[in-house]
Amino acid sequence: MKKLLIISAAAVALTASARTVYDAGKALRQNCESGSYANPYTDANGGVWSYYSASSLSPFVGAALDSHATKDSGKLDGLRLTSVSYPKIMVNMTDGPVESTDLGSAGNLIEADELIVHPGDSGNDYAVLRFTVPEDGWYSAFASFHDINCQEPQNQNPYSGVDVHVTLGSESAGDTDLVSAIVTLEDNGAAARTQRFDYQMPVRYLTQGTRIQFVVGPNSVYYSDGTGVKAVVVKEDAGRFYDSGDAFIANVSADFTNPYGTALHGTWFALIASLPNRANAIDFPTWIPANYEYSLNNWLTAQRTDDIKGFNTSGGNEPCVTVNTSDSPVDGISPRELYIHPPSHDNNQCVVARFRPPESGRYSASVVVRDISFGPASNDGIEVFLVVADQIVTNAVVRGEEHVKSTAHLTFDDLLLALGEPVDILISPRSNYYSDGTAVSAIFRREDGEVYDANKSLYAHHASGSHALPFNDVLGGGAQWTLGTKANTYGNAAFTEMPEFLSYSGTALDWWGHAYGTSDNGGEPRFAMTTNAVASSDSSMWNLSGDAMLGITPNELYAHPNQYQTGNACPTVRATVPTDGIYRVRGHIRDLNSGGSGDGVRFTFSADGLVAITSYVSLDGTRHMDSTAEKSIEGDRLWLKAGETLDAVIDPIFNYYCDATGFSVCYERKNVGAASVVNVDFTDSGTGKLSANAMRGREGYGDWLSWNALRSGAAANAAVSNCREADGVTKRSMAVSLVRESGAAIAKGSAATGTAFFDSFVLSSGVDDAYTFTVSGLKANEPYTLYLYSANGNASGNAAFTVGGVTKGADRPWTLGETQMLTRFDVVSDANGAICGSFASADENGGAFNGLTLVGDLPDYKERGTVIVVK
Repeated sequence: MKKLLIISAAAVALTASARTVYDAGKALRQNCESGSYANPYTDANGGVWSYYSASSLSPFVGAALDSHATKDSGKLDGLRLTSVSYPKIMVNMTDGPVESTDLGSAGNLIEADELIVHPGDSGNDYAVLRFTVPEDGWYSAFASFHDINCQEPQNQNPYSGVDVHVTLGSESAGDTDLVSAIVTLEDNGAAARTQRFDYQMPVRYLTQGTRIQFVVGPNSVYYSDGTGVKAVVVKEDAGRFYDSGDAFIANVSADFTNPYGTALHGTWFALIASLPNRANAIDFPTWIPANYEYSLNNWLTAQRTDDIKGFNTSGGNEPCVTVNTSDSPVDGISPRELYIHPPSHDNNQCVVARFRPPESGRYSASVVVRDISFGPASNDGIEVFLVVADQIVTNAVVRGEEHVKSTAHLTFDDLLLALGEPVDILISPRSNYYSDGTAVSAIFRREDGEVYDANKSLYAHHASGSHALPFNDVLGGGAQWTLGTKANTYGNAAFTEMPEFLSYSGTALDWWGHAYGTSDNGGEPRFAMTTNAVASSDSSMWNLSGDAMLGITPNELYAHPNQYQTGNACPTVRATVPTDGIYRVRGHIRDLNSGGSGDGVRFTFSADGLVAITSYVSLDGTRHMDSTAEKSIEGDRLWLKAGETLDAVIDPIFNYYCDATGFSVCYERKNVGAASVVNVDFTDSGTGKLSANAMRGREGYGDWLSWNALRSGAAANAAVSNCREADGVTKRSMAVSLVRESGAAIAKGSAATGTAFFDSFVLSSGVDDAYTFTVSGLKANEPYTLYLYSANGNASGNAAFTVGGVTKGADRPWTLGETQMLTRFDVVSDANGAICGSFASADENGGAFNGLTLVGDLPDYKERGTVIVVK
């Protein structure tokens, strides 16, 4: 087939446009439902579809399908040629899966809106589904083909299945194959066949009139060729997608850098992940140990052919991450598709293609993985994992042998990611180390939506020529950021704005910087960001001991706390929120310095005085057993009023050296409906049913300070009824009761925590000293959020709470220190409108239960009058 020149991403000026999805199955169904059976047909989104029988694909020689065709009593409806029964293209007209009796699908179901395509039964006829690009723009496409006919044709041995193609071209330039495959259910010993085949056309700029064709051919035997087809074309929102092929081609066409990254493409890495705790050849760990990663360190000018270029290790062509730089398939690798091969010597290693987003936001992913090295029957294929921030999102085994599934489509939708968070495609060799060549196409898309981004906003602020603090978020609307310092990570610590702006020059990059003081290479604590928004491993000016881990990504903040233990040791990024609302804050943090005896840093989010979440990172792991080189953390359901603050704080822990840190911060306002917030304090101080405590609860706005008092006396039980909401005014019928199971009086405890709320509590002396609690007066079968507080959740004693069969410790910080903790349960009330749980000490050191907060939709309060009965 003829080659078609594709315009590169870098050469085209982008014009913003709405993202539009054109679905071939839904389009044909709409056409059939109208009763017109028009060909060509313009779907509801303006996409033009046409249906052909063709004797040749290049040059294209074909005739339009022009007659109505049905199967299975109208469940399948569509088009065929007037003169012959085949080819035909039909669609499942029902809203559920169909098993076709007429086509002999025998359990191979046809999904709702899925196409059934059958090639011709005389001559070399192809059934062709064509999409014609309606306007210039950026487009991607996805196709899935599977054999739904399992009838072995008489006198036809072996059964050959169908040959499928996706082509791209135009009337003037002709068409070129993007990909082709043989699809069949039958096992006839032939190589390079699969039951299902998926393909993803990477994002590319197409002009009006360009055609994308989805083709099913008979592959020499014209029987039992019914093929399920899904075909979707997407007109992308320009500038909001990140394509693995584009990124790697731009890299190998330039300087073979690893990592490679810009604000246009995102940052991409070719890595080896060593997995020393892998149990055997098949099992995979539930976490990916980032400490064991290292980059592929050689560049390949050619792999397989001169058109396949990329990265490998110094030991040879494998393992490798490469890309097809041509505009035609090469050895089964499609244009702009990655070719990845895992190590052929060690099943405890896998190859990683890592993407780091260049700005914070909500992202979706579409990753298609194909086994293209069809080897001996003993080959067991590869296993692919899609991993976000060390959490496995989904995985699949991909294997071309013995007609099992040789492709996999891995996705995630609408995930909030901070700038620089790792999204990994891991290719593992399983147990057989040969014939594991794999084709990969990955498209990550940033969705529309308001996400406040400290890193993007700081870069824009400095690029405009302004270096003053504070600075506005790029979304505007009163959202602001500032850089400063705090004495510690906790919410009540004083915040001091960074007084100085500095400009730094390194070996490869120049930097913008802000610092608290003037000593030690520009002062500490400090922040810095590169001036050109590119990825770099240049650490020359920061005096790092050892190697910087993978370098700085575009727009990533570099920070270093104070080495000299002053009162302003902790660099802090502060957000001032623009409106009242419930917020989610997310950040990513990386230890960039592996040298010396550093114990890493602690990263904490606090919201208007409350600690939302805290975690540790360390390349050496000497501070906490759960420390890794990088982490993503998130604080959710944070109630803030306009003008209140969110702080992201980097604490140097104890050892104040080797603390170079890369990080990002973003937040979003959540669309959460109104909810009632009720706080209950286990205390003896206060008036009436209200506690003397005036501290903010875990949820509710900062000026909601009212707590109900559950007063424990000389009995083994206590209760509070008709609780008021946190505003201190709104009354509810909600009640809380507490019973000590031992039958003795409720044990009361006291402490000197520095916070009145935590200074009084109900005490469990050991694991056998249990209490039950009930929250009643709720709506039946309604979801609620329940927070349970414990004064010594991380000190000498530990509390254990059980709700709905799930047991948790008080493992989340709340305010002034690690000894003031809470845990959260998302739970549904029972049919009586109640939530029941239990509390006990997790060990023999004793455990505290200070109170609770309930959030959700509560029924209206109903006054109970007095009934007088006269007989």
